[in-house]
Amino acid sequence: SYNDSMEMYGTDKPDLRNPLIIKDITSYLENTTFGPFKSSIIKAIVVDNIADKPNSWFNEVVDYASSIGMPGIGYLSLEDNNIFKGPIDKFLSSEERDTLIKKLNMEKGSVIFFIANKSMKVAQKFAGQIRTYLGNKLELIDNNKLEMCIINDFPMFEYNEEYKKYEFCHNPFSMPHGKENAYNKENIDKILAHQYDFVCNGNEMASGAVRNSNLESLTRGFEIVGYTKEEVENKFQSLFTAFKYGCPPHGGMAMGIDRILMLILDEINLREVQAFPTSASGADLMMGSPTKLEKIQLDELGIKIKEEL
Repeated sequence: SYNDSMEMYGTDKPDLRNPLIIKDITSYLENTTFGPFKSSIIKAIVVDNIADKPNSWFNEVVDYASSIGMPGIGYLSLEDNNIFKGPIDKFLSSEERDTLIKKLNMEKGSVIFFIANKSMKVAQKFAGQIRTYLGNKLELIDNNKLEMCIINDFPMFEYNEEYKKYEFCHNPFSMPHGKENAYNKENIDKILAHQYDFVCNGNEMASGAVRNSNLESLTRGFEIVGYTKEEVENKFQSLFTAFKYGCPPHGGMAMGIDRILMLILDEINLREVQAFPTSASGADLMMGSPTKLEKIQLDELGIKIKEEL
C-alpha cells in the first residue's frame, strides 16, 4: 500500500532493487535527551559491514544530507561487545542501545543512520532520499534487474500546511474506499482512494483508478477541499449532466510508454526515447512552439494580455 511504501522506502515509487529498508524508531527513543530527536519523527537506515569506511566516506553522506535540505544526519557504528561509536551514543541509555541493536538486527560492523524531523512527510521524504543515495553509493543496485510492484490505497486527501486546508492527494474523480459512505468519516486523513500505480525500478509505468460513479459522493469530496456544490456543478457542467442520466461503475489506467521504452532500452534520460522531446525551456523545436498568439486568436478565446507596468 501507499502507507507501507512511504514507511519502508520513503517514496510511492520505490526502487525494490535497493535492499535497504527504512525503520521507524520513534517509539524506541521516546524518552531521548538528544535535542534534535525530541518530539520528532525518527527514521533509521541500517547498513551492515560498513563501519570500517574512512571518515571521508561518512563526510560525503553528511554533505549529501545538507545538499537536500537536511540540517544534518547522525550515525552510529556498532563495534565489539555491542559498543556504539559516534557522538550520539552519549545521549543513549543502556536500554535504548539494547533496543536499537535488537530491534534493528544490528551486528558488529553495522552502521545506523538517523533521519529526524517534526513532520512525518518530511522525515519520510528525507529518509527515502538517503536510502537511494546509500544504495547507489554502495553499489547495492543490480542494473540488470527489473523489480516491479503495485502501489495502491493512496490517501484521498492531504493537508496543505501553507494554506491550512485539505487538498486532493491525486485524482479527485477516484472512488474512495467505502463508496458514498466514505466521506462521513471524521478523520479525513484516513480516507483512502481506489488508486494504483505500477512501478518498476523506481519509475511509474502506469497509473489508474476506479472512478467515482456516484454524483453525491463526488460532490462531497470537492466540498471537503473547499468547493460548494454550485461551484462544482459550474466547473463540471457536462459531468453533472451525464451523471444525472446514470453512470456505470468504471475504471482503468494509462501507461507511460516513454518510461517503459526507457527501461527496455536501458536509457537513463527520458528525452532519449521521446520522438519529439522538448527543450529545457519547454519549446518544441519541430512544431516551432510556443509561438506568439495573434490578436484575433486571443479575441476568439476571450483572453486579454496586460502589459507589465
